[in-house]
Amino acid sequence: MRFGVAREVEGISTPERVAALREQLERLLGVPVEVKRADSYPALMQLFVHEEVDAAWLTPAMIVEASRREKLALIAATVRNGARDYRGSLAVLATSTFQSLDDLRGTRAGWVDPWSAAGYLFPRRLLRHRGFDPAEFFSQQGFFGTHRGLLRALTDGKIDVAATYLDTEGPARFLSGEAVRPLRAVARTEPIPGDGLCVGAALPSDQVEWLAERFSSVDVRPVAAIFDAEAFVRRPLSDYKDVRAALEDEWGRSSSDVPEQTSGGS
Repeated sequence: MRFGVAREVEGISTPERVAALREQLERLLGVPVEVKRADSYPALMQLFVHEEVDAAWLTPAMIVEASRREKLALIAATVRNGARDYRGSLAVLATSTFQSLDDLRGTRAGWVDPWSAAGYLFPRRLLRHRGFDPAEFFSQQGFFGTHRGLLRALTDGKIDVAATYLDTEGPARFLSGEAVRPLRAVARTEPIPGDGLCVGAALPSDQVEWLAERFSSVDVRPVAAIFDAEAFVRRPLSDYKDVRAALEDEWGRSSSDVPEQTSGGS
């Protein structure tokens, strides 16, 4: 089995973590597994839609795009902290004086990646719904590739506000669970359905169901932990309708014509 992931995923940030993922997948599935680590989310999308991998870990936005191309069967979505959905935020350091969205006007903003729901699409949709144009609202914007890199930039004072995932009102954490300086959400997005494990639509239905069964078993917990999750659940693609709307808000349509991220701070 060929399994695709993008280098942005926090849980596979080192060769050792990639090897751990392969080992846990082989233990779960009982078949040899080759983990293909793509250099970016767009590169992973290309691997997936051209059937160069049999399964892949996709962001909510990538799930929508792959389904638009009729190249997807979503077999398992994440459960984190007992919840199937999560929220993005526009976050500042807890010591910051910024209190409202209007206070953020003219500040330096950081995003994760154009394919990130919590780290880009949904916070920008939130701004639009509040009457602000994301293209003109901030004095400076840049991509930082991962939540880890983004929060490090916020901590180091390179940016004033970060679009990221927060699991509590108080201290925040990276998706990998590493503690960081306390953050505060100035505003939170609507709920976002989880990222997920997907297979190509060309895979026979009996194999799809077999994989879905394996990923819903208790034995999947070590795999889920690598993706900072506690379990997986089966979800219909209709649960991702707001993700499709966020893509259309940003790009005019749910399309793969999404630019590559640039280095942070630009």
